[in-house]
Amino acid sequence: MNLRRSRDVLLSVALLTAGCGERVGSGSVPPAPAPTTSVGSAERGGELAAAPPDTVDVALVEYTIGMPSRLSAGARVWRLSNQGFEGHNLRIFRAETDSLVWETDADVDPGRTDYATIELASGAYTVLCDVAGHDTRGMITQIEVNE
Repeated sequence: MNLRRSRDVLLSVALLTAGCGERVGSGSVPPAPAPTTSVGSAERGGELAAAPPDTVDVALVEYTIGMPSRLSAGARVWRLSNQGFEGHNLRIFRAETDSLVWETDADVDPGRTDYATIELASGAYTVLCDVAGHDTRGMITQIEVNE
């Protein structure tokens, strides 16, 4: 009976220690690190904190810009989603004066989504991507901003 009890105790200890600690060369995979996103961008399918309901969605695809043609004036979060296979940028010009109002700091890589807070006053604007002549191939649109 002592032999059986000793065997049961050894088996219990072996099972408990097998579940504890990391075993080198055991083929076990360490847990994956928690996902992270950088402020202002996310990979395709990634999510940042919930964007405000009045977010301006901008789809950048060869060779078009998909976005609303009318916006309300003021500061809004713009979600720039590159759904194409080439890098794209975004530049916003005041239509009356052709003066640059805003532009991306760098190209938005394929599959990436960048976020920016952009404040526009009432008026007409030209929005375009001028990477490698994309604007001359159709990546240009006009928007109207109203109070």
